[in-house]
Amino acid sequence: MKRVLAPFLGTVLVLATMLYVSRYSSNASPTRGDLPQIFFLQKDSIQTELFTVLTENQPVVLVFFNSTCDHCQEFARELIMKKRLLQNVSIIMLSAESLKIVHDFYVSNSLSEIKNLVTGKDHLAKGQQLFGFESYPFCVVYNEKRQFIRSFQRNFNVDSLVISIQSGKRD
Repeated sequence: MKRVLAPFLGTVLVLATMLYVSRYSSNASPTRGDLPQIFFLQKDSIQTELFTVLTENQPVVLVFFNSTCDHCQEFARELIMKKRLLQNVSIIMLSAESLKIVHDFYVSNSLSEIKNLVTGKDHLAKGQQLFGFESYPFCVVYNEKRQFIRSFQRNFNVDSLVISIQSGKRD
């Protein structure tokens, strides 16, 4: 019995280790490198590639959110209040929720006031796969060369984003 059980447990241990290493090593690299290629759905249900909606030579703020998240709603309100601070930044807000819910969030929070902001549905769940975040909102800041500067999770504010963009220093 021990001869049969030992190889089985060894195989399970090796597979569990491989799964752990692949999960955490693959999640860490995109946040530390260049802005990854991400496809998402816009309100017209057309799949859009992230780079096609960005303004050239502008920093990028990529935000993953959930409409029912209190921190996300607070962040959206703060974005409106401080929109001038981020007027030369491409802001992309993505959610795994339905397009209707994403659009309702956009409308109810008056995000249309921010001309350099695009919302969409992360229909392929790439945000979670690439970045491995654990709570919303999750934000990644990239410089105008699309290089990682810093990431934020859950409790952060617009001023923190602005300071990161202005410093341009990579974490």
